[in-house]
Amino acid sequence: DEFTEKEIIEAFRSFDLDKNNYVGAAEIRHVLLNIGERPTDEEVDEMIRMVDKNGDGQVAFDEFYRMV
Repeated sequence: DEFTEKEIIEAFRSFDLDKNNYVGAAEIRHVLLNIGERPTDEEVDEMIRMVDKNGDGQVAFDEFYRMV
């Protein structure tokens, strides 16, 4: 199944808790905890590394979009 651009934008916004147009480790951890997951720091860092193309330690919308 393909996601619409609107669905991807809404998903990104649900992770971007401080509305700074980036998703950091704390935001990813918070969302995962809310859905019952208990990721380790290493797991969250790995999730970011997998999509963080510019190496800034955060996930920008364009990186998130490519991941989805």
